Amino acid sequence: MNDVKEEELRSAFKDFILELAIRQDIMRDKGSRFEIYKRLEEIYGEKLDNENTFRHYYSDIFSALMVIHNDPTKGDINIVGQNLWLIKKDTIEPKVL
Repeated sequence: MNDVKEEELRSAFKDFILELAIRQDIMRDKGSRFEIYKRLEEIYGEKLDNENTFRHYYSDIFSALMVIHNDPTKGDINIVGQNLWLIKKDTIEPKVL
């Protein structure tokens, strides 16, 4: 497994979670929604080796949430939850881009 690539993707994933904490309206705009899905495809579509694609670590999610919890200037955990729910909902009931 490519450890360097995995660390890059883990960092990108944590940054993604932190960005979801800032804007409550990020899923309303088609362009923003497209960028979110593009980033998720870049993170999760990346091959680490011939057999494995990226899988997030729950410890990375916890780490990002603790950063937000400990520093209110980084966003709000409730906004992360709302945005993740909207992403999940949108993948089950996709909107036309």
